[in-house]
Amino acid sequence: SISVAWKRWTDSLQEYIVNPKDDFSTIIVPTIDTVRYSWVIEKLVTNSKPVLAVGPTGTAKTLTITDKLLRRMPQQYVTQFISFSARTSANQTQDMIDAKLDKRRKGIF
Repeated sequence: SISVAWKRWTDSLQEYIVNPKDDFSTIIVPTIDTVRYSWVIEKLVTNSKPVLAVGPTGTAKTLTITDKLLRRMPQQYVTQFISFSARTSANQTQDMIDAKLDKRRKGIF
């Protein structure tokens, strides 16, 4: 018989020690929320599911996603970020995506 039990998110938090040599802007202290969101993001991305992060300003959405995608995903994933504004057009979006791709020959990326 298989034993199944709930595990608290706090059980996966390890003691965090700040390296005094690290730049302040690079320090990310894991919290229950960032650990939980990071786990959910990984499960969605590795199962080819879309991710939409919503919530109030200042709740570490961008920080958590960026940290997860750039530093804590398996090597097979290549991350590219595109910044949008209220004035970004569909053509600009297409140009930004095309610029990130390696063009082999006309129409083949």
